[in-house]
Amino acid sequence: MTFPTPPGREYLAGGNPPVDIEKPKVFRPGIHMTLNKDSDSTLMSMSEDVRIRELIETEILDTPRNARFDEILDQLCEEVGCKFARLSFVDKERIWIKSKRGTAVTEFPRSGSVEDLLVRKSINILELANGELANLDDPFDFKKSEIDEIYVVAIRNQSSAIVGCLVLAFQSRRAYSVEFRNTLLSAATKYTEIIETRRAADSLLATLRDQQEEIRVRYSSERIARTLTSTVNDRNHYYQVVESFSQTILNEFDWWACQIWFESEGQLIPEKWIFGPSAPRTILNLEKIFSSPSTSPTNDETLSTPYSAKVSPILETPGLLWANERKRFEDLGLRTFLDVNVAGPATTSIRLLFVLPSSRVLPTRLKLTFENVISLLPQVLRRARSVEELNYRATHDELTGLLNRRGLDLEFPTEPSHEGSKRSRTIFFLDLDRFKLVNDKFGHLVGDELLVEISHRLMKSSRPVDAIARIGGDEFVIVAQGFDEADDIAKTSHRFLHNLGETFTASDGTVIEPRVSIGISTWDSLDALSSAVALADKNMYAAKDRGGHQAVSDGWLSSDNFGLKDGEDYAIKFQSISDRELGNEVGLLAKVKLPPFFAPRMISDITNQICERATRVKEPKDSLPLLMLEIIATSRSDHSNALSLIDSVAEQIGGKITVASVINLDSKILDNNYIAREIVEHGGSVIALGNVFDKPFDLQHLEELNPAFFIRSSPKEGWDDADMPPLSDRTSLAVVAELGITAILPVSYSNKYGRYLSKFPNVLYIQAEMGN
Repeated sequence: MTFPTPPGREYLAGGNPPVDIEKPKVFRPGIHMTLNKDSDSTLMSMSEDVRIRELIETEILDTPRNARFDEILDQLCEEVGCKFARLSFVDKERIWIKSKRGTAVTEFPRSGSVEDLLVRKSINILELANGELANLDDPFDFKKSEIDEIYVVAIRNQSSAIVGCLVLAFQSRRAYSVEFRNTLLSAATKYTEIIETRRAADSLLATLRDQQEEIRVRYSSERIARTLTSTVNDRNHYYQVVESFSQTILNEFDWWACQIWFESEGQLIPEKWIFGPSAPRTILNLEKIFSSPSTSPTNDETLSTPYSAKVSPILETPGLLWANERKRFEDLGLRTFLDVNVAGPATTSIRLLFVLPSSRVLPTRLKLTFENVISLLPQVLRRARSVEELNYRATHDELTGLLNRRGLDLEFPTEPSHEGSKRSRTIFFLDLDRFKLVNDKFGHLVGDELLVEISHRLMKSSRPVDAIARIGGDEFVIVAQGFDEADDIAKTSHRFLHNLGETFTASDGTVIEPRVSIGISTWDSLDALSSAVALADKNMYAAKDRGGHQAVSDGWLSSDNFGLKDGEDYAIKFQSISDRELGNEVGLLAKVKLPPFFAPRMISDITNQICERATRVKEPKDSLPLLMLEIIATSRSDHSNALSLIDSVAEQIGGKITVASVINLDSKILDNNYIAREIVEHGGSVIALGNVFDKPFDLQHLEELNPAFFIRSSPKEGWDDADMPPLSDRTSLAVVAELGITAILPVSYSNKYGRYLSKFPNVLYIQAEMGN
C-alpha cells in the first residue's frame, strides 16, 4: 500500500536555506491539501484526541520487537550514512522506541522531544540544526556524540494521522535534495505499509478467531445447557445443579471465579466460591473472605418478572453496591465482575457473581451467548420450586403443616441402617382423648381448630431437633433425641401433659379442656422405626385404659410423679459455707438441677433465685462473699444450660461476690474440660474442682484447669472411724495446701477429723441443706 507524499521541508531558525524544489499540489480522496514553497504543509486538521485514538487502533504500542522495523532502519542508515537513528511512536505523554541505533533507551517523555515538535506542527519533514539541539531533552547525547543536524520524518497511518516518527541524527551537515527527501519518505511509507498490513492481518485473524470462537461457544453452550437438563428432586440437588452450571461456565469461558448466593427466608446467603482452571493463586484467598448475607431484593425493586434472569453490564468494584467486600476484592487484584440475578416468584432467588480476568474476555457477541445460556437458569429454579412444593405436599399434613406418615418414614427410613453406630431416640405417641365427641358436639371446624392449636403447642413444647408428625386424625408422633435418663423423659412427658391440657377457646367462643394420652418407647436407630412407633402406640392405649391424660412407658407411669411437683422442671438446694469457727457464714453453695431442655426463661428464674439468696451473705473481712454453683448433670443438654446459667449469674452479681463454678471430675455426662475452658473464656467465674483424686489422672486435670478452690460437697463413700480422712482426700489436701488453694469440705469432716484438719489453714466447711 503506497500513499502519495508531498515533498518539501521546514527549517527552524539557524538552519540551512531552503532548496528550491518544485512542490506540486497533491490530492487524496476526501482530503484537500495546498503546499507552499517553503514547507511540507499540514495534510489535514486533526485534534490530538483523534490522533491518539488512531495511534491506539494501530495496536502497535504493546507489541514486541519487530525485525522488519530494524531491517528498514538499518538499510536507510547505510544508504544515507547515518550513525544515530530511531523509529518511535508518539503517545500522549511518552515516546515509545520500536527500532534504534546509537541509544539503549526504549521510552522517554514526549515533552521537549523532536517528535513533539513535528507532531505539533503536523508536517512531513522537520530539520533541526545544532543551534536548536541544545534546548532539547533527547536520548541522543547531541554534545557528546557531536551531532550537528537532525531530520524528523512523519509516519502516518491510512487516515493521515501522525502515529510515529523516523529520526536520523547526522554528525555533519548534508545537502538536502530531491533524492534525499524521497529516500526519507520512502522509508516512512514502508513503515506505514507494515503498520497497515499488520492491522489488516490482525483483522483477518480476529475474524477467523471469531468464527472459531463461535463454533467453540456453540459447543460450550450445549455443554453448559446439558448441566441444567437433569431432574431436580430436592433442594440439595438444586444447589448441586446450579454449582455444576457455574463451574462449567468458568471452564468454558476461562473465567476466574464465581460466588453463588441462594435465597433463604428473605436473605441472600453466600454458599461458596468456586474457581476456574486459570484462576491465579492469589484469587484462592477469596475462600477466606466472609461474605455476610444481604437482603434479597423484591421483583418490584429490581423491575424483574417472576422466573427471569438479568445479566449486569461489566462491573468494576465500585459498581458492586451490595457487596461489603469491595475493598478486599481490590486488594486481591480483582477489578472486573459480572453479576447475574435470577428472580423467583417474588424475590431474587439466585445470585451469581463472576470474576473476569478483564472486560476484553466478554465481547458483545459472546455476552449474547452467555445471556442465552443464563436464560435457562430460571426454568431450573421454577422446576426446583415446583418439585419442592410437590414434595412438601406429599410429606406434610395439609391442616397442621407437620410431617405426615410418609414424611416421617422418609425422615427416618424404616429399613435397618448399617452405616454407623446406633443412636437411641425416644418416641412419644400422642392421641387426644375423646376427640370424636368434640367433632360430634361442636363440629369439624372447631375440631380442626383444636388440632391446629395442639400442633402449635407441640412445636412450642419440643425442640428444633425433634421431628413432629401428624399420622392420623388426632394422632401425633414425636421422635426426640438427647434423652439419657428416664427422668428426662418423665419431665418432657409432664411438660406435654401440662401444655397440651391448657384450656382452649375456639374462634366461635367454644371452650374446650383438651386431654391427651401419651405412649412412650425407645428406638434404636439400627432397627425399624415402625416397631418403636407400634410399641409407643400400645403404651398410649394403656394410658387411655388408665383413664387418659397421662403418659405410659415400659416400667413407669406419669402418675408416679418422680418426686417432682406438677410442672416442675428444675430444683435448687442451698448450703451455707462457713469458716473454721463454724458460725461465720462466708459464702453459699447452690446445687442446681437444670431442665433437660434449653429454656432461657427458666435460666432467668434460677438466676434470680440464686442471686437473691447470695446477696444475703454478709461480706467477710478482707474478702468478698463466695457463691459456688454446683450443677447436677442429667443430660447432655446441660452443657448449654450450664454455661447460660453461669454467664447469667456472673453478669447479675456484677463483681460484688466471688463466683466459682464447680467442675465435678466424676461426672459421666458433662465434658469437664470443655465446660471449664468455656467458663474461663467467658470470664466472671473461677473454677472449683470437685471430688479431686477419686480416680487416676486427676492431677492432670488440676494442672489443666487451674482451679481456685477444691470442694467435696458430700462425704466420700466408705469412710471409716479412723482419725484421718480417706487417703484420696489427704492427698488432695496436701496438694491444694502446697498450691495455696482453699479447700471446702463437708461440716462432718470438721466434727470427725478436726485435729488432722487443724494443720490446714485454708479450709472452709459446708453446712447442712437449708431452705431458700
